[in-house]
Amino acid sequence: MNFDVVSGRIKALNGDVDEAWALLYDADPGFADALSKYLVAAGSPDALPPHITELLLLAHDASLTVLDRDGVRRRIHRAREAGASTAEILDVFRLLCMLSIHSVAEGLPIAVGGSYPAPQDMSGPYWETFESTFPGLHGGMAKATPDFFEAYREMGSAIWQAKGLHPKWRELVWVVADLATNHLFSSGAQLHAANAMRYGATAEEVVSAVLLDVVYVQRTAELMKLALSPSDTER
Repeated sequence: MNFDVVSGRIKALNGDVDEAWALLYDADPGFADALSKYLVAAGSPDALPPHITELLLLAHDASLTVLDRDGVRRRIHRAREAGASTAEILDVFRLLCMLSIHSVAEGLPIAVGGSYPAPQDMSGPYWETFESTFPGLHGGMAKATPDFFEAYREMGSAIWQAKGLHPKWRELVWVVADLATNHLFSSGAQLHAANAMRYGATAEEVVSAVLLDVVYVQRTAELMKLALSPSDTER
């Protein structure tokens, strides 16, 4: 074991190696080695095309519960290097805008209570799955906030009509964002995982997407330099 091996793993994952890794390796080479293996095992899935991996990592870093600008820049660059188009990258951002509805999904039942049937034009397998996961949400929105409900539907339509990712990858964008450690909206993740598989995703692809949320723990590793470098601690 040597530092070149550890740094090689991190560079393959990120394109660069934060200075914290050298400090960590000097202080605890066994842990640095184990952590780098852990990150690569989560962040380099064989089941996903490389540009999709980067776009899903982008979904994590750009989601409204994370908003990591450095991570976003990194993943956009690496997604483009892996062959992602601008349309696909923009699609990730469009999809992430819909995460804002989670506050409504949690708060509206508290505010209005009761059970409301879904609008009649929201039928079919996709909406049936939604209704079983969030019973009465669309009906409650239509009754309590009709203007907002129409704006929500218009935005959803604009997202799905835009050119971008295949539907299964779109659903996995939401799976990754929903399962970010500081969000953990598991009901949404369950809905979107089921939809992804309905659109043709394999179980292995879904599992690979879930594991990508693990990669963000490298930010904790990078913060270790504050404990290991006196010059950084004193700033």
